Amino acid sequence: VRNISQSSDVRDYNGVWSDDGTKLAYITDDGAGQVLKIEDQTGTKPVRTIALGERFYNLIEWGNKGNTIVYSTSDLKLMGMDVATGRSFEIANSARRNGNFDAVMSPQGRWMAFTTRGENVNAMLSLYDLDTRKAYTVTRGYANVGSPMFSKDGKLLFFTASTNAGSVYGGLDMTT
Repeated sequence: VRNISQSSDVRDYNGVWSDDGTKLAYITDDGAGQVLKIEDQTGTKPVRTIALGERFYNLIEWGNKGNTIVYSTSDLKLMGMDVATGRSFEIANSARRNGNFDAVMSPQGRWMAFTTRGENVNAMLSLYDLDTRKAYTVTRGYANVGSPMFSKDGKLLFFTASTNAGSVYGGLDMTT
């Protein structure tokens, strides 16, 4: 057992390991703002620090063969960060609170499936290509979609869908 952050006066949270297990990314709140730290798992190399800002951030997963870190923000955005440059880019935003966007990476790490909530409160499913940075709509919000998951080979995408869940959120249950 090793104390990775060696800190007791700051809040370290939300660690995610890189796909190859050589790096750990985690967020630190030192009172001045949120900071992303990327550390070699051996603890022998210098820790890389990237300022994120004052919002609350939640790391989701590494993707694109370790070239991208995906995270969400407290202002309802799904973001990606180019690990080499430290620059962030917006993947999606949601009109309504959606947890972690149900974001999940394909086994090869190029594609990500995620959900956003629309005006009718149903979650819609999209795919995002981390290579081209393009989003593709899979469902349009006529059903409430959730729990996306890629098959082990990454060729299939599974998800749940319910056409009677939307009205339940608004207090009107029409399931009978």
